[in-house]
Amino acid sequence: MPLLWWTRDSPRDIPQWAYSYLVTRLNVAHEALRDLKCFERRDLVNSTLSVLIRIFNPEEARRAGVRDFTSLDRHPELIRWEGWQDPATGEVFMEQKGCERL
Repeated sequence: MPLLWWTRDSPRDIPQWAYSYLVTRLNVAHEALRDLKCFERRDLVNSTLSVLIRIFNPEEARRAGVRDFTSLDRHPELIRWEGWQDPATGEVFMEQKGCERL
């Protein structure tokens, strides 16, 4: 079987901080998150180094040729949730994206 992800930026399980926010603040069902993965990267948000996250279905992304965080720019419809965390303060922001609303 061929490798699905060739880059160092391979999809990961949703981190606890994002998972908790989605379930407790946005009332997303656990079942809706079960098969989803994410890409993370560090970048500035409001002049603060933060962790950006994009959550997506890995099967849909593989079929579309998505390989990393920035390649999702070409397929914004595949992003289910997107947001950031400030590691220094723990502040989190997440919003639902894409055409499919869960």
